[in-house]
Amino acid sequence: MHPYQVDDKIRQRVFILTAILAVLTARLLSLLVMNLPFAIPWYIEIPSVLGLFGAYIWFYDHVLWKYWPLSKLGWFQIPDLNGKWNVIIKSSYGGFEDTTNAIATIRQTASKICIGLQMEKSSSYSIHSVLTRIDRINPFQLIYHYINQPKADALKTMAIHQGTTWLDISDDLKVMEGDYYSGRGRQRFGTIKFTRST
Repeated sequence: MHPYQVDDKIRQRVFILTAILAVLTARLLSLLVMNLPFAIPWYIEIPSVLGLFGAYIWFYDHVLWKYWPLSKLGWFQIPDLNGKWNVIIKSSYGGFEDTTNAIATIRQTASKICIGLQMEKSSSYSIHSVLTRIDRINPFQLIYHYINQPKADALKTMAIHQGTTWLDISDDLKVMEGDYYSGRGRQRFGTIKFTRST
């Protein structure tokens, strides 16, 4: 998985709220320990503000970001794209007449993502991504840069190449649709549609 870009303000808000929560929790724990009727053994440490901050950031990054209310509040919303997707690709190589089917697997946290596609003759994986809010029909767009690797039995004309995909994400997060192009060596372009299967 690799880091991806989202609105910087989302991460700023998360860091500020997490820091406040860590300070408050550390203070409450210290008050609780001071008022206990017995002494805490020396080998049990009270978590520090930094320790609590790290734990809260990890918990947000791996769990909280995709659940209500954070998943619905505009100030914190990051679309959850985790899962399997059925993919249909139409390429300029075949004059947009033929379609290629693929299976995509997306793994995502609040800070990292990986988009992998498995096709009959090749596979690809993302190396850089941007998940951005847009002011058009759909509220979010996913843009990612990928590397495609042909399989051993692929045509000799196929070679490792890079490309970029732009996807508009539907409101219900069940469809992503857009365009792609491949870089030097292939110089193809086309349309691509992701439909969530799980």
